[in-house]
Amino acid sequence: MSEKLTKKNVITLLVIGITLMVIPFSVKLAQEQQFLKSFASQQGEIKFSGEGVDCKNEGQGQGQGQTNNCTTTNTKIEIELVSPLGDAAPPGGIVTPQPSSVPTATPAPVTSNTITVNTTSSQAGQEISVSWTMLNPEIKDWAGLYAIINEDEAHGGKWFYTSSCTRSAGGAAKNRGTCNYTIPQGTTPGQYQFRLFYNDDFTRAAVSSNIEITGG
Repeated sequence: MSEKLTKKNVITLLVIGITLMVIPFSVKLAQEQQFLKSFASQQGEIKFSGEGVDCKNEGQGQGQGQTNNCTTTNTKIEIELVSPLGDAAPPGGIVTPQPSSVPTATPAPVTSNTITVNTTSSQAGQEISVSWTMLNPEIKDWAGLYAIINEDEAHGGKWFYTSSCTRSAGGAAKNRGTCNYTIPQGTTPGQYQFRLFYNDDFTRAAVSSNIEITGG
């Protein structure tokens, strides 16, 4: 009998001890909940502004705060709401980054007729870049690859229209541009140059520097 009473006493003491430990936490939790509820229920400040707006503060009684009694002669006013929880966004709202504009380079004006090559030596079968400028371009302006000792009529089929970079004229004349040109297989090794001509004619507009071509 005494043993049973002892066990009951021990259990009772444990329950009392646990209860004493839990009570402070419960009280603190209740206080925090009450604080949050009270804070969230606060009314934010409302401000009226604008041309012709006249506001007066009027008390509502003890503990009830004040209200703004506003009149205006202007139909357009501004209303500012101030949240009791603080600003949700910076002044002016959310700032959205604006993409910066990249200036577009303007090509220099064409002041003369020119033709240039991106190399001083190459070989048959290789591709080279040929660039030109033309003051008064026509659709059928053209350029040809010549052995430096050959006459203008002796291009041997090694030519292209500047309007298309092919042997078929393009849809529009170009006053500048670059064509990738493959030196034909079987081209005799030696010193060559590109010559620029006007509108399907053999009137020269410009001549490039020399290119040494070797066998492919």
